[in-house]
Amino acid sequence: MLTTKGFRVAGYLGHIVNKKTREANELVWLRNIQKNKEYYIKGNPLPKGLVAYLIGAGPSLERNVDELKNIGSRGVVICIDANLRYLLSKKIIPEYCVSLDASNKIWKMIKPIVKNTKEITLVANAASNTKLIKYWLGP
Repeated sequence: MLTTKGFRVAGYLGHIVNKKTREANELVWLRNIQKNKEYYIKGNPLPKGLVAYLIGAGPSLERNVDELKNIGSRGVVICIDANLRYLLSKKIIPEYCVSLDASNKIWKMIKPIVKNTKEITLVANAASNTKLIKYWLGP
């Protein structure tokens, strides 16, 4: 358990890390916001379904992936960009994919499967990777 001093030090370090992250990425984020602007003007379709199943990356996904095939019209599957390729390989097409990363590693992960994104709504922020936003086929 952290002491009061430990909490102050941890808070300070967290503040410094956040500041350094903003400084390191500020220009990329600003450039991406400008490039992605044309895609955000279009808007998105209304959400559908009753229950949202949020699918993160982790060891439990591999154990439980087959359960996602039984959801049907009871709800919607929302995944993160890091596990989209895996879900598609298991014949699971999520309704939504969340991507908040501006880095090129995200585009490298999605590029081989981008042709399979027509039925998937991308949920991304304005600073997300510009190639991902540009080449995504769905809303």
